[in-house]
Amino acid sequence: MKKLIVLIMLILTLGVLSVSAADVAVTNSFSVSSPTFGSANQRASNPNHDTSSSREVFTDANGALPITNNGAVSHTITGVKFISSSRGFISTDLNFSLVGGSKIIAAGASDTITLNARIPQGLDAVDSNLQGTGFDVAVVAFVNASGTEVSDQFTVFMRRENNLELDDIDVTIISPGGGRDTNSVSDTDDDIEGVKPGDDIEVKIEVENLFSNNEDVDIEDVDVGVSIDTSDFDEDDDDNIGDVSADDKNSASMRFEVDEDAEDDTGDIVFEAEGEDEFGALHGERLTVEGQSRCIGQKS
Repeated sequence: MKKLIVLIMLILTLGVLSVSAADVAVTNSFSVSSPTFGSANQRASNPNHDTSSSREVFTDANGALPITNNGAVSHTITGVKFISSSRGFISTDLNFSLVGGSKIIAAGASDTITLNARIPQGLDAVDSNLQGTGFDVAVVAFVNASGTEVSDQFTVFMRRENNLELDDIDVTIISPGGGRDTNSVSDTDDDIEGVKPGDDIEVKIEVENLFSNNEDVDIEDVDVGVSIDTSDFDEDDDDNIGDVSADDKNSASMRFEVDEDAEDDTGDIVFEAEGEDEFGALHGERLTVEGQSRCIGQKS
């Protein structure tokens, strides 16, 4: 009989804990496009920085999280529990805390909570398509003083600045007679004009490491590439230019040959550069020049 009573009490206790763990509902409207922390201009922690205050970078969330206590008792939220990270971060990488300290939320009441977090040096700046974006960095929950989860688990997103850019792109059209016409490409509105069958296309791409000398972060093993895609002309090439030091530039050159029998056509040229900084964070940029009249393969 005693064993039965103990078993019943254990089941009831577990039932109370399971309800309590979800008492506080969290309305999390953040996403990769609207991250919880940071922006395209957000500096990350940098152990190399000349200034000690910049070696550990913390910031408040971009907005407060609305919370509602749907339970029958009040809860005192004292902290944030790190649950997991699909990106390999651990609790001390992110170091979440509550802005303003603990918060009491009565049964049936609603309130807001703002978080503070560390921006880790290993946070990627761009995705696999070399587009600046936020990333889901962790799943967390609010806890009470005993460390018990009192809220839903929710996802936290972060974004940081990108420090590898395509600084200068020159495309030179070389005619069979040796004539040269150079186009400077700066944005997606530019057009590479005057390419004809039999021409050569010489591309020079210069990239820049935007980390300052004070930050002293190399971007390593940088790959620079260009691809040309039309229905009759499909070429791509890339070059590894090694490491690019902080506040420095490096360049690569590639050359393509347009066949004599290439048909009239238009198409896109894609320029890109990518590399990881010495903390393992991915940086880079991709620029697509839209095909327009008199573009790749178009006869004059």
